[in-house]
Amino acid sequence: MNRYFASEFIASRSSSTAWLTLTALPLLFLTFTLARVATEDPDATGILMWQSMYATGIAAPLTAMFAASAELRERHARMGGRHWRGLSMRSLRLARFVAVIACVAVFHVLNFGGTWLLAVLDGRTGANRILLLGVLSWVGAIGVAGLAMACARNTNIVITLVVFLVWQLAGTTRPIVEGPVWWAFPFAWPVRLVLPVLQVHQNAVPLEPDAVLRHESPWLALLLCLVLAVAGAIIAVVTPRYCIAFRRAHQHVSTAVLREASTRRPADRPRNVLPALLPVALTPAVRSCIILCTILILCVAMIYPPSYVHGLFTFAILPIGAGILPALIWSTTAPAWNIMRIENPHCTPTLLSIHALCVSAMSAIAALAGLISGSPLSTELTRLTLAIPVGSMLTMIALLIVTRFGTATTIIWAVIWTIISATLGGDVLADTPLWLLAAAAWPEIAHGPRWFVAFSIAAIACTTLYPLCARTLRTHRSE
Repeated sequence: MNRYFASEFIASRSSSTAWLTLTALPLLFLTFTLARVATEDPDATGILMWQSMYATGIAAPLTAMFAASAELRERHARMGGRHWRGLSMRSLRLARFVAVIACVAVFHVLNFGGTWLLAVLDGRTGANRILLLGVLSWVGAIGVAGLAMACARNTNIVITLVVFLVWQLAGTTRPIVEGPVWWAFPFAWPVRLVLPVLQVHQNAVPLEPDAVLRHESPWLALLLCLVLAVAGAIIAVVTPRYCIAFRRAHQHVSTAVLREASTRRPADRPRNVLPALLPVALTPAVRSCIILCTILILCVAMIYPPSYVHGLFTFAILPIGAGILPALIWSTTAPAWNIMRIENPHCTPTLLSIHALCVSAMSAIAALAGLISGSPLSTELTRLTLAIPVGSMLTMIALLIVTRFGTATTIIWAVIWTIISATLGGDVLADTPLWLLAAAAWPEIAHGPRWFVAFSIAAIACTTLYPLCARTLRTHRSE
């Protein structure tokens, strides 16, 4: 069994699963910065409250991305040929599960261990609660990782993300996680486990002095999370990858008369690549996402006032879409990218233009939805003018991440900057200098002089990122 573990840990080095552990660093920076700027508690309570962004917002989808990235790596590598060498598939899956749990543990050490160290250096009392929170969060993540591995093994990374986003949302619903029968819902167990330590409700509001959660013992939730961990480990190990067989179409030889081709243009002259690359980039997944987002925002526009339309686009569609779009497009174009850019050098600017076109189209649809809901034309034009460069900036950042670190890391970064924008773009923190960190929320919170600051930053960022993305695409080597 030791050889299985050694093989898996060698395969995990420098993989997207290992790189995902570094997502703890921006969370660490954001947690401590918010605790210093937005709270006045002299002890560790202020830091713990901001750690609720992770525990109640992204814990399940982030853990699922660790698991899905490991499964995606094995699928692309075709198991490294190990499936026909007479090895035990269950032992391989067990070793992969242990490697994923180890990477999740490293993430928790960086996140909570780093937060504890900063709290100690800052002289805050009660810092040991941060370490306890990290241990409990990791225990709650074990079962989620096992279930996510089984899900990703037979679906794909996007479906896995959606499933565990729903898992997280359901687990943080107040009637469920704080209700009398919370123990009947497995998706609420990891959140319930950490709420007494965080001393907050499921929506990060501090507990009242007489709240039941303030004095609740964590033993029942800990026991249930251990049961979930065992169940997740078993499911991750015993669940195989199911393959669906399709009937292969019979090939036939055409009897058509062949003639010599003639053209007015030289054969070696680069052609317009947009008509050829656009259908390839706009995969069924991309088209489905655009259509569903369009239907959703138009339905909201016909029922609710403009503030709902603006909030939906700014805090959900724009940041998440800007992260997922490059991941979906690159997963289709990456296998043939080397030959594409050699055959036609216009592929690189065309691919970047397609990303900008998608961002512009969704921003225009959001502006149209705002007009339908009753928003003034001047307001929508102002928002549209800022949303396009902001969305393009986020899209190019995501493209750089996906070409270097893979799909899972890109999606997690999208979730992280969505949570950051929703948190810092709120009514209170948006009035502080922290609004500059909520880039995706700029169309919503940047008014007056702020608009010119946000537009200038986004324009400069796009001008800088475009040649960087072009260079990365020109020098990229497909695996």
